Amino acid sequence: MRGRTRLRKIVERLSDIPSKLGLRLAYHQKKSGLTDTELAKAASITVNYLDHMKNGATKPSKATLAKLAKALKVTVAELVE
Repeated sequence: MRGRTRLRKIVERLSDIPSKLGLRLAYHQKKSGLTDTELAKAASITVNYLDHMKNGATKPSKATLAKLAKALKVTVAELVE
């Protein structure tokens, strides 16, 4: 039973990653002054995809994270940690 409880806690923490990413994206976007359209264009993604990331509905690829970080002038670590 102990192993299952620990696994459940790990899974719960992992499920928080997309929502935390969304909060960090929104924070850095606001700080940068970029609109959704401007950020999406700079990262070569659609506004819809950006919205899904900010709402925690999807996880971006490493390449997309790198593009977002570059557009926001932050490191990838600042977006995911």
